[in-house]
Amino acid sequence: MGRSESAPDSGGFIRRQMSAIQDISGDELALTYFEMPAKSITANSPLKRYLGFLSAFVKQHVFSKKTYTVLHVHFFFPTIVLAIVYKVFRNPKVKIVTTFHGNDIYYYKKFTWWYRWCFSFVDHSVFVTKKLKEHFFKQELPHTILCAGMLPIFSNSKPKDIVKKYDFIFVGSLDKNKGALRLKELLAAIPDSCAVAVVGAGTYEAEFKALAKTKHIDYFHFCTAQQLVDLYHQTKWLVNLSYNESFGLVITEALACGLPVLATETDGSSSQVLDGVNGFIVAQNEQLISYIVTLLADTTESAYKELSENAQQGSEKFTLPYVAKEIKDIYTEVASK
Repeated sequence: MGRSESAPDSGGFIRRQMSAIQDISGDELALTYFEMPAKSITANSPLKRYLGFLSAFVKQHVFSKKTYTVLHVHFFFPTIVLAIVYKVFRNPKVKIVTTFHGNDIYYYKKFTWWYRWCFSFVDHSVFVTKKLKEHFFKQELPHTILCAGMLPIFSNSKPKDIVKKYDFIFVGSLDKNKGALRLKELLAAIPDSCAVAVVGAGTYEAEFKALAKTKHIDYFHFCTAQQLVDLYHQTKWLVNLSYNESFGLVITEALACGLPVLATETDGSSSQVLDGVNGFIVAQNEQLISYIVTLLADTTESAYKELSENAQQGSEKFTLPYVAKEIKDIYTEVASK
């Protein structure tokens, strides 16, 4: 994972997490962050991409005079290979912490021998939701349930006299898994009077740019945290259409801003959205588009107000400062063993 011109915020939540840990640690911890170099990201094959990733890591860290006490791996495989190489060839005493984000479990659900062997090097595991851990091949293990961490800016109080410019907003990668094709179907099903904001880049972004010229759609390739907060405050609903979602920080951010969420049923949405309380869970079936259209049209003003008020409750455990403190404690604990 790393930044590129087409995905400037790729891995951004990890960089923000590290920065937050450093802020609360001061001189107690010396943190270094390594991500996939831009040259490797643009390689024309996965093999070249990850060989470049490994080569850069070996040059910078395995052949370095500096040693590390803890390695924190985000997205288990194949990133764990770098940590194993460091442990075997540079510092056998290093402790390895791994955060599982979703596809590093969903995609490898057969948990072959080599996956299990790689995991044998891990000292502590972090799962972004309890439901994600339930998919793992091993249940009795040192672990913590923690999301990536939401910036405090999203949980600030809402401004007064908010003008709702958009009926709903979609934020996420414009690919098949995140529901980009479902979004196109939804946009075709809603009345032309509905105003929509779409934020994201990916496989289908050209199609949404074209749709923005013909419908009441505002398209944003990328938004800063502050720009997202402003958009959320101008919007009535967040719509999340993922096929698979391990947590979904977008859902957390929207709820904190008072947006009820209409989300397809995934591990991530079920961990945050209480059906009929702060939003609605939509079954993954052929009726999901018509059900969302009905909810958008028929939810009364009083019911919406209650949903919005409920949405803002209970976001503290998802904030970045809380998550940073928990991870710092994990580092201290594993380092002492």
